[in-house]
Amino acid sequence: MIANNNVLRLLSSVFCSLSFIWLLKALFLGLYPDFRVYYYVSKLFLQGINYYAHPELLHISYSYPPIDFLLFLPFTVFSFPIAETIWTILNFIFLLASLYYLSKIFSLRLFSTLGMLLSGLTFMAFPTKFTIGMGQLNLLVLFLIVYGLWLAKQKKFISTGVLLGAALSIKFSPVFLPFYFLLRLNKKVLSGMILTFLITLLLVVIFVPYHTYTYYILKIFPDFVVSSWKLEYYNQSLSGVIGRSVGTGAGAGYLKTIITLVAVSVTFWVILKNKQKDFLSTLIVIGTLITLSLLFNTFSWQHHFVWTIIPFYSSVFFMLKKKMGTKYYIALIISYVLISINFSDPNVLPVVFQSHVFYGALLLLLIDLHILRNNQKKLAKGSL
Repeated sequence: MIANNNVLRLLSSVFCSLSFIWLLKALFLGLYPDFRVYYYVSKLFLQGINYYAHPELLHISYSYPPIDFLLFLPFTVFSFPIAETIWTILNFIFLLASLYYLSKIFSLRLFSTLGMLLSGLTFMAFPTKFTIGMGQLNLLVLFLIVYGLWLAKQKKFISTGVLLGAALSIKFSPVFLPFYFLLRLNKKVLSGMILTFLITLLLVVIFVPYHTYTYYILKIFPDFVVSSWKLEYYNQSLSGVIGRSVGTGAGAGYLKTIITLVAVSVTFWVILKNKQKDFLSTLIVIGTLITLSLLFNTFSWQHHFVWTIIPFYSSVFFMLKKKMGTKYYIALIISYVLISINFSDPNVLPVVFQSHVFYGALLLLLIDLHILRNNQKKLAKGSL
């Protein structure tokens, strides 16, 4: 038995090391398209230019909130090659710090067999590579959420709210996340969120010109909420699935709305029915809301799905704790594979298979909803 454990530990160590070495290639890409936009938009901001109104200057639309101008201002003191190198290194730090605090949340030794296996799977997943390669913000958001959850485990709820509020202030994509704390009326978390939003608002009002942030509020944000169809393969939200499969007409819009309302209603019904107060059940709920956000946002690029690290970890440890059957692990593996793969030429696939990330995330959502529902049924039986 000891020999078998040593072999598994060695294999997981080799797998984790090779996966990380492969991921390190992202340090040498020399081009990080999204960071380039953050950098030059902030430079234009320093010149008093409202980029929201002039996307032709960089030939790309920009829907990030005004606070992000200020977030990237420190990088503009460096030349672009140095700034993008610093940001890429920071992305690696955010990723590793997220894995470290996830291990602390789940009382997992980071360099154990399971710890290295989960880290290796994270390193080799395409959303991880994609978000670093694009120079995206997602790993900063991931770190803020994970560290916030670590503080919640220590019952430092105001600090949790501050960090979750910061994550949502710089990127709205995990849009359903605050609703859990509204439903549970966790006043300390909500107070922390509100405090962060007020500070963010104050910083924007003080440092961002009036005509810039009002343009964002009146023009960019409404367009973002009711975004036009994005049919690219990299959009793996419901809008991408329906748009690629049945088109973008009025019927497709009604179909998207109906499916979204049903999915959101069912998810919140299951969450409201769940009376478990233990922290692991709470993490399953939070992971569920992150997945729900990704599936039913107006759009979700593949790099956004790096946030599914949280529901994957939560699901694995819940299954281990409850000694759930093999079929659940098989379903979780299938979900991971569908989310983690990428096709450089998706046109070789039939249209229905081009939405594999959506199907994987949907399976993950169904797994977690089943866990919550099944957990509640067992609780009800035990209370009789």
